[in-house]
Amino acid sequence: MITVSKKSFQGWENCISITNGEVEVIVTTDIGPRIISYTIDGGKNHMVVFPETAGKTGGQEFANYGGHRLWHAPEELIRTYQPDNSAVEFRILEDGVILHAPIEQKTLLSKSMRITMDEDGVVYVDHRITNHGMFDVEIALWGLTMFDTGGLLVIPNSNHDTGLVANRAVAVWPYCSMNDPRVYWGDKYITVQQTNKKEAFKIGTTCHRGWAAYFNHNNLVVKEFPFFENALYPNFNCNFETYTNDRFIEIESLTPLLIIPPQKYEEYTEVWHIYKDIAKPKNNDEDDIDQKLKIFTDAYEDGEILEHDDECCCDECEDFDDWED
Repeated sequence: MITVSKKSFQGWENCISITNGEVEVIVTTDIGPRIISYTIDGGKNHMVVFPETAGKTGGQEFANYGGHRLWHAPEELIRTYQPDNSAVEFRILEDGVILHAPIEQKTLLSKSMRITMDEDGVVYVDHRITNHGMFDVEIALWGLTMFDTGGLLVIPNSNHDTGLVANRAVAVWPYCSMNDPRVYWGDKYITVQQTNKKEAFKIGTTCHRGWAAYFNHNNLVVKEFPFFENALYPNFNCNFETYTNDRFIEIESLTPLLIIPPQKYEEYTEVWHIYKDIAKPKNNDEDDIDQKLKIFTDAYEDGEILEHDDECCCDECEDFDDWED
């Protein structure tokens, strides 16, 4: 049974808890849309929430609250960094909640999320951006989750057979070093260790397999996201990116670049899994990583490569009409 209830969290008084009794996500309606907590068995929050902004609202500048948020890519200083400091409209469902943010006055875009949970504790995060302007807008939807310190991110390398042509791209941001000790360029996996190193590090890749994993707090978190074979993504065709410094690590998924006409929207879904009592793999041992990921890969990974549909970037949109009041 899924329980949806109101509660306070980290100074935000108007939050909503969604739980199956074991897994819990908490969203705040005072700002956002933002998911600000993800736990299992009442344990540590896998998301980072910054003490200097926790519980705060209002203001005209973008604030780094932490948690999970929705942006639009490619990254641009004004368009991307629109503040989400205002209260959101919300509607409670039997298994979750729908959140609608106000229209961004500088972009005339609005962001919405639908967060639901099934009986097994699997979380579905549906993201939507609507164009309220007079002209077409070309953007990618971009879901970013700021995870807590100390963990190990695992990104699966592509196993997609493309014959004589390349089967993936790797993007490196200009402030990064390829030999940064936090990153391991393995055969099966790329891993990134979150450490106390202050310098920022960011990479992206073409993740055909549509998932990334984070080991922390003796748990395993996996985010699933779609990949579309014949679509164009930002940043040298990356549908996955990660950014880290000494305070957090971000695990980010992106849609293809999409043209949103006036009064239309685009949307996509991330699926989150969390497993308890799984230790961090040893020293980037890929066999150990394989073994510790089996609880997910044996059950869920199918390696399906989706075809891009110009009408919608998500293959699970048939139930989205209930987003509208």
